[in-house]
Amino acid sequence: MGKIFAVLGLVFGIVAVFIGFGVLEFYNQEVQLRTQYEAKTDANKADFDNVWKTISQVAQVPAKYRTDFEGIYTSYMQARAGGNTGEGSMLSFLKEAVPQYDGKELYAKVQTVVEAKREGWTTRQKELRDIKREHDVLLRQFPGAFYNLFLGREELPVVLVTSSRTEESFTTGEDENVNLF
Repeated sequence: MGKIFAVLGLVFGIVAVFIGFGVLEFYNQEVQLRTQYEAKTDANKADFDNVWKTISQVAQVPAKYRTDFEGIYTSYMQARAGGNTGEGSMLSFLKEAVPQYDGKELYAKVQTVVEAKREGWTTRQKELRDIKREHDVLLRQFPGAFYNLFLGREELPVVLVTSSRTEESFTTGEDENVNLF
């Protein structure tokens, strides 16, 4: 009879060790995913903020360039109009390099920045959502669901907020403001 209790005690001890190691592995994996999620959330907030600041600033460049160009060009033309009006001055004017305004190139740059930043933002959102998916599977799937009975870990939230605009977008689930100007 003593040997039976010893064997049963040994079996229960081995099962307890396996369950203990399972809980420990579950805990470590959950902490890793939670920490990764929190870090990605913070980085995602910073990235979202950077997207709109970069787009805003790059979009201001063409207007500033145009204003500066108009000032230079106006001064240039006034200087030419105030001098000789003879044939020599006209020939001189035609030979000089007149500054050119290339608004098309500047707007192409703005478009490139917008596309790149928005694509980067979308990629970060997908990465963040994927971390949450892994975490949810860990908590819901056996044996994690069993181990979670001991630990009581909660699912990760999905909402990210960096500004009132972002908060509204995540509350409504819509981001309708895609106009740059």
